[in-house]
Amino acid sequence: MNVKKYVAIGLVFCILATIVPIPTKVNKVEAGAVADVAGIEDDTGGFVVDNSFDYAAGKLTDYADEIGEKTIEIGKEANIIKYAPKTGEQLVRQGGKILNVSNALKAGGQVLNLYNTSVDTYKLFTETSKQETFIEKGIDKTLYAVDIGMGWYAIVLGAAAIVTAPAWGTGVAAAATVTGTTYLVTKLGVGAARVAFNSETYRETSKFVRGAVSGAIDLATGKKKLVFSPLQNPGMREGLDIIEEELGFDLYPGLRREIPDPSTGIPVYKPNIYLYANDNYYINVKVYPEHWITASEPEYMLGTGWNASIIDGSINGEGDYLFYEAIVPDEGFQKNYGFLIKSDNIVKDIENVLEMYGFNEKEKCDFLEYWIEKLEKDTSYIFYPQQNKEVDLVMPIVLSKEPDNIFRLWFYIEPLSEENAKDLNNKIIKPDNIEKIKREGFYLIEWGGILAS
Repeated sequence: MNVKKYVAIGLVFCILATIVPIPTKVNKVEAGAVADVAGIEDDTGGFVVDNSFDYAAGKLTDYADEIGEKTIEIGKEANIIKYAPKTGEQLVRQGGKILNVSNALKAGGQVLNLYNTSVDTYKLFTETSKQETFIEKGIDKTLYAVDIGMGWYAIVLGAAAIVTAPAWGTGVAAAATVTGTTYLVTKLGVGAARVAFNSETYRETSKFVRGAVSGAIDLATGKKKLVFSPLQNPGMREGLDIIEEELGFDLYPGLRREIPDPSTGIPVYKPNIYLYANDNYYINVKVYPEHWITASEPEYMLGTGWNASIIDGSINGEGDYLFYEAIVPDEGFQKNYGFLIKSDNIVKDIENVLEMYGFNEKEKCDFLEYWIEKLEKDTSYIFYPQQNKEVDLVMPIVLSKEPDNIFRLWFYIEPLSEENAKDLNNKIIKPDNIEKIKREGFYLIEWGGILAS
């Protein structure tokens, strides 16, 4: 009775494993046959569960085979047959039942292996690798392919053994030989290598090393300058003093400024930071000096900054932005060239300026929505553009991933009387070469405004 119960349980388990649907959603993480039944949706967890099951089932069937064969051997022993033939027949039957249970478990293992390998093969061609670089993606897919290849190897040899064996039970037993200890240990090694390779620890380490090497190359080739974050403790200030003494000049004088006094500082209104990318990223963003910030949305955390998710091309996949306001020193801004914004054509004039720089409709709408309310409708203005060079000197920005392109534009806005506006109409010097936004790869766009008194 107990033997029948175990056989029934084994068959039910095999049936459940075969009716679990193969995933159809790209990038959905599946764990494997046994782990699917257990509701585990994690590569690492699935790997551990499936391989532990394979190993335990293999050992159990080995033990069952040994017991069954030994029981049959005892039942067929000459003295048993001579002196207790009924007992011998009973022992042979019991040994046969044990072997049948073992064979059922082996058959279930083959069915699970077929299902698991089929699902893994589907994932090999539909899932995107967690790795970021082309080489690492290749290594990840190669390890996965080897793991899957071993699964099909076991299935094909197992099927051949069953078809060619003289009896079903013997065929299953022969099939089990291809999933023996050596095979399991090898497959375990390949799977463990893939789990370690895809671990967050490895990927973060790889990202750090690649960033360090890339940064060193950029510095060595002059592609990128060494930028020091604003130094807010005395020890670090002393370090900057030593560096400046060696260089002979101040790299970024704006970093040394203390927080401006409200009577001498000037507010920069609503700088909006937009982030765009072809791939999905999780980006940390900081602006310095952090203690100059007076308002932010989402809230800017001192020492932490913002954490932004770039999904489907933009922040949150909806073109959202990071907003802040700050008090900055009223000095260092260029006023050699600018744009005249007339009071009787204020919306159109601002739109024309934004279009010159290549802002998209969403960015233009956000700018106009804020500044049309902020500016006096019966007043003309001069918009003096402050681009990367000027803005970086006042408030540098640091991202956890270096953008391919950064475009920062603040306008230093001065109001004019109507009389002055007429006098300046033909005297305003416009920029010679307007550098337009480069919308390539991973890029940052920022606009803001400073309203002079």
